[in-house]
Amino acid sequence: MSRFPEVSVPEFTRILPGQRRSSGRVGGAQTLLTADGIRLNAVHRPGVDRRWAFVLCHGFTGSWRAADMSRIADTLRGYGGVIAFDFRGHGQSFGRSTLGDLEVLDLHAAVEWARVLGYRNVATVGFSMGASVVVRHGGLCGTDAGPGSVTDAVVSVSGPAWWYERSTRPMKLVHWLVERRAGRLVSTVAFKTRILPGGWNPVPQSPVELAARIAPVPLLVVHGDADKYFPLGHAEALYAAAGEPRELWIEAGFGHAEVAIGADLVGRIGRWVRALPAAGGLEEELEGAAG
Repeated sequence: MSRFPEVSVPEFTRILPGQRRSSGRVGGAQTLLTADGIRLNAVHRPGVDRRWAFVLCHGFTGSWRAADMSRIADTLRGYGGVIAFDFRGHGQSFGRSTLGDLEVLDLHAAVEWARVLGYRNVATVGFSMGASVVVRHGGLCGTDAGPGSVTDAVVSVSGPAWWYERSTRPMKLVHWLVERRAGRLVSTVAFKTRILPGGWNPVPQSPVELAARIAPVPLLVVHGDADKYFPLGHAEALYAAAGEPRELWIEAGFGHAEVAIGADLVGRIGRWVRALPAAGGLEEELEGAAG
């Protein structure tokens, strides 16, 4: 049975009572409520216009409040509005982390918020664990989730293709944090990340198993040749499994995820998304020509 609830979009994600459902003037953090009742801490940062929203997904132990995510958001605001949030079990959000499984519900809450705020197109941009979430969300939603909930672009940065990567030292540490009681305590105290004990049951479909279902939504896979967490084989497998349109960027000297990414690469991602022929593009061109 699917782990992704098959419900209509108005029921799928709800903004808590009191939120301004028609206004984009959002100052400070907001609370989103996921379909399974988890309260998420989120923020909206308006950009140049309402043509594109970039929904940012941080990595394991990360937060939208971290300096690296703020830096990424600042750059992407030159290409559209930005919505960022803390995954369940992270930062000021409630719940416990499921390491990319039920986090698809968290992302969906943020995507629906972007639609409520009036954005015509939504690009999901994920880093590391967040990258696994954007790929899984794109595959699980597809084009069948209903009006207003489908993403228009998916960007995976430093993401895994399959689960249980243990060939690198950093990922061995991640598995210790997740699988051992002492590790989960360290994760809670040192990284402010609360992990659901007991592991996955059942094991969720991996990103590489769902990548083909993202099409025809464009997929961009970005990976560094200096990534110490996930070897390049992960990016190559995701790209190979995906349908068109798709792109693979192997970046020389780039390390891992939001901590290592530079403003130039973030800007290239913003320009790639902005150039996509998504809803509103032709209309704006015609209006510009008429003016």
